[in-house]
Amino acid sequence: MVDVDPETSIARSVARDTGVLGPRDLILRKCSERYEPAWLLYEERENPNGKADIIVDNRSIVCPSLRTPD
Repeated sequence: MVDVDPETSIARSVARDTGVLGPRDLILRKCSERYEPAWLLYEERENPNGKADIIVDNRSIVCPSLRTPD
C-alpha cells in the first residue's frame, strides 16, 4: 500500500491537475470535498493498512520509506 498524508496528496493533485483537468479552485474543491472524504471512508470501512504486507510512505517523493502495518 502507498501512504501519504492528506495535505501532501491534495497539494500534489492540485499541482498535477490544474490546467489539465480544470482551474485550480475546481481541482482543490474536488480533492477536498470528494476524493479525500471518499478515501477516509474507504480507510474506515476496509482498513487497508491492516491488510497490507508493507506500506510505502510516500510523503517524500524523492526518498520514500517502507514500514510494516500498525
